[in-house]
Amino acid sequence: MIHLTKIENIEIPIDNIKINRRMRRTDEDRIQDLSQSILNVGLLHPISVAYKNDNYILLSGLHRLEAFKILGRSNIPATVRESNEHIDQLIEVEENLVRSELNAIQTAEHIIKREELLITLGKKAVVGNNQYSEDKITNEDLARQMGYTKRTYQYKRSVANLNPEVKDLLSETKFADNLMDMVKLQKEPDHIQLEVANLLMCGTARTFRRAFVMAQMKFKQNLWTDDVKDKKEKIGIPKSIMKFERENTELTKICSLVSDSEKTKVIKRNAQFGTNPIHNYQTNPEMSRFIFVRHTSILL
Repeated sequence: MIHLTKIENIEIPIDNIKINRRMRRTDEDRIQDLSQSILNVGLLHPISVAYKNDNYILLSGLHRLEAFKILGRSNIPATVRESNEHIDQLIEVEENLVRSELNAIQTAEHIIKREELLITLGKKAVVGNNQYSEDKITNEDLARQMGYTKRTYQYKRSVANLNPEVKDLLSETKFADNLMDMVKLQKEPDHIQLEVANLLMCGTARTFRRAFVMAQMKFKQNLWTDDVKDKKEKIGIPKSIMKFERENTELTKICSLVSDSEKTKVIKRNAQFGTNPIHNYQTNPEMSRFIFVRHTSILL
């Protein structure tokens, strides 16, 4: 065990250095070049580690550490810092992300927290900065570290955009296990998200899909015109499609004349739809109007 005042430059055992999942991808060519340079002139810059629970947590210098391993060295010069709150939190987040039992909401919150801590520690690139010349970790690096494609990482990260109250309601439920459901939900406005969450929590809807449709329908804009509404209220939904009351209108009279015509009756009886005969039913304008209103309602 060592006692630190604040920062010390010492040689530490390589076997005691813990790497909390690689924060950057390694370049094998660079490692080989570094190992040759170390053989020629020694290590110019020590690695940086944090000391915690008799172990050293690597903060920077992964390529230098790998070069020392290739050379078979047992110790490496390091700048040792005391563990601090941010590093402790980062370690906890890193370890939790390894656990497979985290659901989509929990994973998203861990990803965001991890990024915030890395930025605070000066290890992650900030959007808008020259992230490559600064040699800092990017989201692509973090995605690769977790074994994800960049797109999958963005999906998982986007779940953190859920309304805070929705996250509280769903974070401990089975519904948060489905990543793409949560990705879909976070794209909706807050009132839709809250409605979906409430429907699921109250048991009104048993599946996410059902709750999503019900929430959409509840807040769907009413596009029916007054004329269509009037016809809908007047006609209603009859028990049988054939039960319509006749109205003595000019259209009804015309339909009756056509129906009673011997000529049209013959044409109707001989009408074909492909190889199927079309039966001759008496034309009813009320039925036609009902069908028109019903189709108009569905389209709207």
